[in-house]
Amino acid sequence: MTRAAFLVAVMALAPTLPEGCAKALGKNKAPAASASTEPVPPPVATAAASATPPATATAPAGTAPPIWTPPDTNPLPPPEPAEPANADVAKARELAEAGEHKKVRTLLEKKVKAGKGSDEEASLLMDACVALRDKACIESVKAKHPSVN
Repeated sequence: MTRAAFLVAVMALAPTLPEGCAKALGKNKAPAASASTEPVPPPVATAAASATPPATATAPAGTAPPIWTPPDTNPLPPPEPAEPANADVAKARELAEAGEHKKVRTLLEKKVKAGKGSDEEASLLMDACVALRDKACIESVKAKHPSVN
């Protein structure tokens, strides 16, 4: 019911509606006598409101305005993966993945047994000793690095 009342009210106000609304409703409104046929000039952009640098904001007449492109959000190249602090760790990882457990043990055993190896080196050595079923090696790693399982 309220829709019908609204529609009737709009149709009653049709003579006072703008030309586009009156045309959509089927009412012919006479064009305004004071309307001019001159084109409206485009708005002038100031340097502060423009997204382009001031050098391109003053384009000669008759050319298209510059097109805005978003700024580059990441101008730096992606960082390269960090090298491990110790080359022995990287080499031991590669050997362990290849299944060369004896080579891993010979590479890391002296350093870890001396107590100078990191937890990661001790963990790699422990994995190699377990794979080789070397109980003496396992016990020596546990003695120097009790946190390694």
